[in-house]
Amino acid sequence: MKIGFINACLSELTFEEQLKWAHANGFGYIEIHTAPRTLKVNLKKIAADKGEAHRFKELLAEYELTVSSFLLGGHHLHPDKERRIASQQHLKDMILAAEALDVPYVTTFIGRDHRLTVKDNYELVKQNWLELMRFAEAHGRKIAIENCPMLEEWPGGYNIAFSPENWEEIFNLIPSDSLGLNFDPSHLAWLGIDYIAALKNFASKVFLTQAKDTEVMQDKLNQKGILGEGWWRYRLPGLGQVDWGKFINTLYELGYDGPVTIEHEDPVWEGSLDKIQRGLAFSHKYLSQFLV
Repeated sequence: MKIGFINACLSELTFEEQLKWAHANGFGYIEIHTAPRTLKVNLKKIAADKGEAHRFKELLAEYELTVSSFLLGGHHLHPDKERRIASQQHLKDMILAAEALDVPYVTTFIGRDHRLTVKDNYELVKQNWLELMRFAEAHGRKIAIENCPMLEEWPGGYNIAFSPENWEEIFNLIPSDSLGLNFDPSHLAWLGIDYIAALKNFASKVFLTQAKDTEVMQDKLNQKGILGEGWWRYRLPGLGQVDWGKFINTLYELGYDGPVTIEHEDPVWEGSLDKIQRGLAFSHKYLSQFLV
């Protein structure tokens, strides 16, 4: 296993500057976030222009880095038709760029119509994801689903793939060997789900792993209860309550040998490029102690 990070947190740097910093600080992987505000590469140009794809590969080789996946959560089941179609097209653009660069995976959300229950969304999963998976399979790519509930849109958020129960139903509805998980224990931690048990139970579906921690602030939880807000926050690995030694050891036991990708959403280590980079470097050092 090698450690990587999602490049969105370094969006003020050029892509080459991101690669240069990553190489200098011992990272082996980079996960490319493709939201408009953070995207540093032209997905359509990479997919359509062999020369552009070659230049991209040469740049990665120069800094000895591997792209673990192209990433964007997306709104693939959104009730607004135009927004849904645009989201699915962006996913296809990521797939085509990944194919051009020999990147095995793209990362996204299943999605959700936030007006409906999880159960009522399953029909939408079938209506939309069977075709999306046919597209991914036709281009030889695998899709790794993030397990964040994305509660920004109420009620219910915009990603139903947040629990083992829901994963099982989704994988039964879309029985593709090319659909799996980008497994992030931080979300399971604050949801009260045993992330080690979930990791073991879905070992065959873990394509990638993201490294983000969660800090539960018990004094605030005591006051607000689980239905309140502000009683937990994301932290860099090593600064929260995820047992990373146990988590990574379990990955080894299960035969996982892919990237461990830091996702920086830590409010304590934001605010300046220096703080962000120091935070990433800290978590790289912290996680490295568990790699053999």
